[in-house]
Amino acid sequence: MFLLLLALLAPAAEPLVLPATRAEIEISDDAAPAVEAALAALSGRRFDEAAAGFAALSGASDSADYAYLHAVAAYEAGDLRQASQAVDTGLERAANHAPLLTLQGLVLADKGKGDEALRVLRKAESLRGDDDVLGARISLNTALVHMDLGAFGDAETALDEAASRAKAAGDDELSERVAENRAVLEAARGGGGRGDALAKVSEALRKGQTGAARESLPTAAEQDRRARVRRALAEGAILRAEGRFDEAALTLQSALTLAREGGLSRESAALLAEMGGVFRVGGRPALAREPLAEAVSMVAGSSFRLNEVAYRVEAGRVALALEDLESARGQLERARKAAKEVEDPTAEPRIDELEGAVLARAGDTHGAEVALSRAQAALELKDWHADAARVAVLRVELQAQMASKKLPKTRKEALDAFMRAGDSLGPVHVAMAEGVGLARAKQGADALQAFIEAADAAKAAGGARAEALQALARENAAQVLVSMGQNSEAAKAAAEHGLGDSVARLERFESAKDAYARGLKAFEGKKFATAQPLFHEAFESFEALGEKAYARQARAARAWATFNGGHTGKPETRMTLYSEVAQEAVLVEDPELEARALAAKALAADELAFGDVDEALRKALTATEQLGLHKVSGQLYAAVAEREGDLETRAGAARRAYDLLEGDVAGVYAAYSVAVDAYNGERPELAISLCELVVGKAGDLESDVKQVLEAARSQL
Repeated sequence: MFLLLLALLAPAAEPLVLPATRAEIEISDDAAPAVEAALAALSGRRFDEAAAGFAALSGASDSADYAYLHAVAAYEAGDLRQASQAVDTGLERAANHAPLLTLQGLVLADKGKGDEALRVLRKAESLRGDDDVLGARISLNTALVHMDLGAFGDAETALDEAASRAKAAGDDELSERVAENRAVLEAARGGGGRGDALAKVSEALRKGQTGAARESLPTAAEQDRRARVRRALAEGAILRAEGRFDEAALTLQSALTLAREGGLSRESAALLAEMGGVFRVGGRPALAREPLAEAVSMVAGSSFRLNEVAYRVEAGRVALALEDLESARGQLERARKAAKEVEDPTAEPRIDELEGAVLARAGDTHGAEVALSRAQAALELKDWHADAARVAVLRVELQAQMASKKLPKTRKEALDAFMRAGDSLGPVHVAMAEGVGLARAKQGADALQAFIEAADAAKAAGGARAEALQALARENAAQVLVSMGQNSEAAKAAAEHGLGDSVARLERFESAKDAYARGLKAFEGKKFATAQPLFHEAFESFEALGEKAYARQARAARAWATFNGGHTGKPETRMTLYSEVAQEAVLVEDPELEARALAAKALAADELAFGDVDEALRKALTATEQLGLHKVSGQLYAAVAEREGDLETRAGAARRAYDLLEGDVAGVYAAYSVAVDAYNGERPELAISLCELVVGKAGDLESDVKQVLEAARSQL
């Protein structure tokens, strides 16, 4: 379970340097009650409440301390976007504020900008004076960046420095945190899962100890977003190991929505990668490709170098499952290159495993056997028996495909590996692997027998994992029967083993996938009216088959097709349609679709002057700005600017629209519209500032803008 461990590096870090007393921050008497209330919320771990309190205090003053405390509370609440904005605000007020720089370093690290983070932390170090507590936290944060980068030696040096400074400061809590992160570093080096609870989950899963993993899960009492997301990530990994694939996917999807809302890049990438792993192991590699591709793109080129190796290996496995050897080779080469840039001793067996699988698929059986054997031996040496058993299964598959005389011996080795992992379903996995190998060798009858043996063994074992494996085995058997064609041997086998229903189900499943594929092709061709009913057909079929992940994907695609096809028609029709799409987006947990639908609905309401337009625009702006949908936000700000109301508020909206729309005529017109009203309202200085903002870039409105500008200047 490398994906889980690497996603959770340095979980015990809290880089915060809070004022110990009110005397350490400058506050006015009238602000004292609000400050005390916000500090009480922060110390009570009511982070959202604290963030709101300090945001209000910061907005009403030019205090860098308030901005810092706002950033602290937002970071602890798991709202990285809000924390980043608050840090930027604070540094605009006090560029050399060392605690703010310390927090900025961590925010940058969480965004995967490790080099920038180290630069900022070095600046914080130069400004900290003789404050050992702040120095210790700077060193701790520096260690975390080095861990991301895979520079374990540098991380250890920074932790040593943090420990020394924490001791000098007499800060026992900080010393404990340094020790916890040292244990996480040891785990990342392959030395066990001591320290953090989630590192223990990862270590237990590597050894095949799902019960111990579940016992190590942290309690659900933590209220901040980051803690909930990370717990869900671990829960998803455990559910995957237990064979509860649908539950795992739903858990991870919900957590992904939460992580994205908070701008948690590291956790979002980890959730996507784990989701890909769930789909692959659950026999749905077509669903795995997209989340893994997104996870890889999020970490490639970032400072999350350890994660890149792991995610590329998983993406390579998925490519092989989809018979895409070329893509698998590409992922292998890039994973190998990324591994050279880190000090991760666990990378080698992962890369050996993927290399062996690639060589096997390419027909190099000797090279494959050498690479896989090397990987298995390395994993066994670390007592990661579950991972070693997985590699042993690949060797069984390879030798079954090649009809190797070594197969009986390798089969026994694999069964022994599962026994060491405490996995009673070893015979099921081994029989499944043998069936896959025989199917690749076009030995249909023998492959069918192996899959039936696997299904029977799983049925006898019982339990959630066994049921999932039984379903996969029967599905594989049905695929073999379909590939054998409508001959008497296939019909006889289907009747003997009660596979008729499985074959029929497979045919319905393939038909649903075909409908989805045709819908996707129509969607990509912008034929949304054609795509929508095809996605609907696929959704209903997947739903009836109990294929929850596929059903959710088809349902989301249907909603997007409806949204994209709804831009024509009367405003009242669009309002109803976008309202329905927004509700559907909530059900499929797609924040971007929800935000876009809310925005489209608000703009239609503005066009109709229907209902509480101002509230609709505010709600839509909150959603689009949270997700960084700049162009959509710009359109909404333009609408706000063109409505009646306070000129200063409208002018601010016009400026935001112009900035976000980057030269689009809507942004220019928003500024021009407010400028005209400012001139008519005898506010020449406001009219001039807006005209000067856009003059020279106003396109067809250039002469109109200049006319207002000249008229306003004449009013002065």
